[in-house]
Amino acid sequence: MFSQLSHWHHEVPHSPIRPLTPDLCNSCISRRAYGRVVNTVDGDTFDVQLQDYDSRITEDQIRIRLADIDCPEIHGPDACEAGKRAAAYTRSWLLNNYVFLDLDDKTGKDPYGRWVAVCYLSDSGKPGRNYNKDAVGCWPCYRQGFREQRV
Repeated sequence: MFSQLSHWHHEVPHSPIRPLTPDLCNSCISRRAYGRVVNTVDGDTFDVQLQDYDSRITEDQIRIRLADIDCPEIHGPDACEAGKRAAAYTRSWLLNNYVFLDLDDKTGKDPYGRWVAVCYLSDSGKPGRNYNKDAVGCWPCYRQGFREQRV
């Protein structure tokens, strides 16, 4: 499956992230980006300094919103301890690590200008763990559009 990603060969620092079976689909190759996470905003939003990206992107650094999930808030009237834990979890896994991004092919960006994406942790320069799936299983979040059903 990864032979089609040969143009993504980069000299990438070895990541301490333990590998799992990747589930990156062949169809997402044309709507992808790759880079290093340089800032985490909260549990479901972070900034990536890009090294490789598709033609829709015109910036070298973009803000990402994890697709299909919504974390508790860390600011404002809805802020809670769970939001702080989600932000800390995301920071511990993503900050300064390399990621592959499967950008949303329907919306691209959300109403706040953030790119909506599924995030794959880099494993020796190849897409590895699906961070969106890991996040849903590890901290309190909700599937987008299904706030009444806690995941």
